[in-house]
Amino acid sequence: YAESVLPAYSGTAGNPITYWGDPGVTVTGTAPGTGFGAAFGLTTKSYIVIDGFNVTNTWYKGIYVDASDHITLSNNRVSYAGSTSPTHPYEQGIYLRNTTYSTITGNTTDHNTCIGIRVTTGGYNLISNNISYSNYSVIESDAAGIELTGSSNNTVINNITYSNEDSGINVYL
Repeated sequence: YAESVLPAYSGTAGNPITYWGDPGVTVTGTAPGTGFGAAFGLTTKSYIVIDGFNVTNTWYKGIYVDASDHITLSNNRVSYAGSTSPTHPYEQGIYLRNTTYSTITGNTTDHNTCIGIRVTTGGYNLISNNISYSNYSVIESDAAGIELTGSSNNTVINNITYSNEDSGINVYL
């Protein structure tokens, strides 16, 4: 699917909105330079689950979440984010900004043009059981497997990171 999925509504604690990918379903985001670019884009949403997708060759971030809470990203493979656009060659596979009480688990992030999983600001998130490898920045040496920046009270546990251009896991104030 060459589209960006941009949910219009939030779910609730007892009734989350779930996007579930059948085996082999691939989402590539919109064409380079058009639309949003990420495969999934969530802004100010709550109680949404994205599970089981192959996200690849997006010209922007693979999965983008901003100012949201209670988001679950599970069992996705996110690769080659930023690889198809000369205007966005520095993109993360999974990106959370200003997001709280969310879970990133069981995902594989690889060959992205920057960090595999990045959590910036926000907090109280769980990052567990992910594999992040072979992320490589084309701009500067800054492609970690997992990075937390200005984000507090998170739990990072049971992840595997290897062969990234930078560190396995970076934590910054």
